Amino acid sequence: MHSNCDQTDMTALINNIDLVESGMDYIPANRKKELEQLASLIKESVLLFGNAHLNFVCTHNSRRSQLAQIMFSLAFRHYHLGNLNSWSSGTEATAFNHRMVKALQEFGITITKQDDSDNPRYAIIWDRDSEDIQLTFSKVIDDPFNPSKDFIAVMVCDHADQNCPFVPGAWKRFSLPYKDPKAFDNTPEESNAYNEKVLEIGREMFYIAKALSQQ
Repeated sequence: MHSNCDQTDMTALINNIDLVESGMDYIPANRKKELEQLASLIKESVLLFGNAHLNFVCTHNSRRSQLAQIMFSLAFRHYHLGNLNSWSSGTEATAFNHRMVKALQEFGITITKQDDSDNPRYAIIWDRDSEDIQLTFSKVIDDPFNPSKDFIAVMVCDHADQNCPFVPGAWKRFSLPYKDPKAFDNTPEESNAYNEKVLEIGREMFYIAKALSQQ
């Protein structure tokens, strides 16, 4: 992954988006089918409700769900898709893990910490010349910040998938699990594991958005 100490560096972001797009060819065929199924649900939601709200869910809403939310937001902006919104939540609230924040910043996304609480809010600045700013923090599924009905709950970890067979308010529930980079915390492989997870989930979120742009 290309990295840069300056989290506002557009060159890093452009280069890493190119890396993600070129990597979509290496997504396994069976996984592509799953992603295309989710794209079809998103399209159906837009036709039915006029929009699609995706709520990415994992246990702690600290790593994978936050990452999927942000990368999907980047993807639908990249392909100029409208009527889409991206959220994240957990079965319990903790905090957006600083390792994942760092990996996303190295990818080139501008993320700024808004407070010093145990569960700080972060602002993702998508366009410095407009008010296109997305706020995120760790939260449970029914937090008032999240949509309360007609959303697609995308379960991105096995634990949440198994322990939340029913998601209140969800229009549809979709299983799309990823392995947790937490397994590499405090090891020499930590940084690489988080950067690789950004690329992995980034490839798949971009694949979904590209499929929607071609429909």
